[in-house]
Amino acid sequence: MNKYIEQLIADIYAAQNQEEFELKTESKTFDFHNEVDAFFSTEKELFKEVFGKVCGLQSSQFPPKNLLTNEQMEGICEAIDKLLFSWNLQTDLPDELPVEKAYQLLVGIFDKKNTMVSNGHSDIEFCNSTPKTCAFGEFCECKKIDEAIAIREKNLGSTVLNIITKIRNAPRKLPDPNVFALLYPAVNFRKEPVGPLLSVRQWLRLPNDLFPPPDELTTDQIEAISNTLLQFMNDNISDWVSNISPKLRYISLVSYLDVKARYNGKDGLVLIFENEE
Repeated sequence: MNKYIEQLIADIYAAQNQEEFELKTESKTFDFHNEVDAFFSTEKELFKEVFGKVCGLQSSQFPPKNLLTNEQMEGICEAIDKLLFSWNLQTDLPDELPVEKAYQLLVGIFDKKNTMVSNGHSDIEFCNSTPKTCAFGEFCECKKIDEAIAIREKNLGSTVLNIITKIRNAPRKLPDPNVFALLYPAVNFRKEPVGPLLSVRQWLRLPNDLFPPPDELTTDQIEAISNTLLQFMNDNISDWVSNISPKLRYISLVSYLDVKARYNGKDGLVLIFENEE
């Protein structure tokens, strides 16, 4: 069996793709839209055969896992991984996945069709984001993510999670840029529409009573809300509050919501302090 495994691994390495894919179009002059259409059209037609037919290997060449040692399976898995990479394919297996399970999944790739591209890499997905039916079974990373989310929700509580959700959704309440530009023509040196001067809280329509006093919150809750508020602050404010205590950071960031700001009609708010008005 050792001799067969050695030859099999040699065959896997020999099946690596040694040439770069070349995309050919009929366009003689460059046209962006034509080039994009041609790219995706060509990519769509690339290697729609079963991967085993593309690289010249068949899953039947691989012995059942019960006839192999862990070391033999590890050597084959490593060779398959390099083979896939040469064909611009890649997998993402959990670090804790047993070698026999990894071997079984990787060998199964030779019987399946995979999307192959000429640039970058195409991922081969085994996880369906549902731990109970995932091919990784108990080693599915989604289970850990679900557990982490559950712990976070338990630690933060529904009230704080509701506050965070409202803060994250607040930018959607800013005026539509196209409508805003019609209402307030560009008059400043940046050629930006200049609208009314309102507080950040008013622009985002965040209620005055949305934020609880810091003494009613845990440190984790304070930091979660503060980190969400930082998206509305400029770099100077972010740098300053990063060096103060969580409680003072929370108080400062909530107070900054009362700072006046102008909406620039495209990507957000510009804070205006008293000496800049």
